[in-house]
Formats: sequence, structure tokens, C-alpha cells
Amino acid sequence: MLDRADDLNQQKGAFQSANAWIQEIAEPIEFKGHFRVFDYSVSHSQLVIRHSWREGEQNLNLDLLFDGVDYIDLPVHLEDPILSAGGETDLARLAETRPSLHKSYRDVFVLESSGCRFVVVAALLKIVKSDLPPMESIVIRVDEAL
Repeated sequence: MLDRADDLNQQKGAFQSANAWIQEIAEPIEFKGHFRVFDYSVSHSQLVIRHSWREGEQNLNLDLLFDGVDYIDLPVHLEDPILSAGGETDLARLAETRPSLHKSYRDVFVLESSGCRFVVVAALLKIVKSDLPPMESIVIRVDEAL
């Protein structure tokens, strides 16, 4: 998985490095493995979706850190998610159910898993690789991740 994250760092149009904030996703990014909603901070408006694994004695994590979160519509567990920008269908659904979000300056991020589409409306996204202990959140360490 770590090699895959390194490959993502070089993927054209997606983002420059694992520590760069993403404002727009040009092409879908496919992840392998089990991801779960790990942390949500109301005070920081941040959401962390995490995939954790071990290599030898080392704990490794791949975190999807959403910042400036306005809306979350997703399950707790995601298998092999595909991350992409929201399309016309997603925007139309938001316009019907949450008109104020549809006109928001935030971006619509879509996570597809098991044949279903889920939405996160947020200002920014950062994909962060770390070796944090399994129960330690990146939200409280976000300044170090910048």
C-alpha cells in the first residue's frame, strides 16, 4: 500500500505530494483495502478516513483528511474506495436536498465503494501517509502534516 501511495504522489493532475492540499480531483484515484471513518472534529471541521496496516513491526496509515467539511454522506466502512470529483448527478442531488450546499464555495468529493456513491462536501483534501499509532488521529497533528 505504501508503494501505491508513492505512485499517487506522481499521478498527473491529482496532487503534487502526499502533503499537498487537493482542491480539485482531475482523475479518479483508486485505493485498495478497507477504509473507515476514523475521526471527525466539529471544532476543526475535519474528517479523517483511514486505511491502516502493518509492515513488520511498523504501523502504517493512509489518511484521507478533509478540511472545511460542510456535509458528509457516507458509511463508516468503505472497501476499495475510488475518490473522484462530484459530477452533475451529485450536484443535482445536493441542489435538491441541501440547496445551501449546492451554492457553497466547497468542493464535492465522491467516494465510490461496493457499487455505491457517497459524498463529502469540503474545502480541501489531503492524502497523508503516516506511521502514527493505530488510535492516534492526524487531526490533532495537522500542523505537523502540513
